[in-house]
Amino acid sequence: MTSTNSAIGPRARARGFSLIELVVALAMTGILVAIALPGYRQHILRGHRSAAQGQMLDIANRQLQFLLANRGYAGSFAALGYALPPELATRYRCESMLGVDTVPSFRINCTAIGAQSDDGDLSLSSAGVRAPAGKW
Repeated sequence: MTSTNSAIGPRARARGFSLIELVVALAMTGILVAIALPGYRQHILRGHRSAAQGQMLDIANRQLQFLLANRGYAGSFAALGYALPPELATRYRCESMLGVDTVPSFRINCTAIGAQSDDGDLSLSSAGVRAPAGKW
């Protein structure tokens, strides 16, 4: 009696994937990556923006403490005992300006640089005004 399930002969059962199945799977993967990648990049930009906002709020808090102790705002981050974290310094250039609106007052501006420049700049004043409104 001969076996019909033999892998030898003209009716051998094909095992594995065909080339068309692999190409279809590759195309579907490419489409998913094309859809997901821009959303992922926006998520990363928002994460860096959130980190910059947190640092700006920390600087504003230090400015208020400096005002209470010295009867005036600090003219530099060094006077506050503050240094921008290196991972943020590669994405934003931050500065503090004194007496912009009224005296005494300050405004913290963080200008986006490098890959973060598409996200835009941030600003925070001593009066609590945050700009641009859509980014806060």
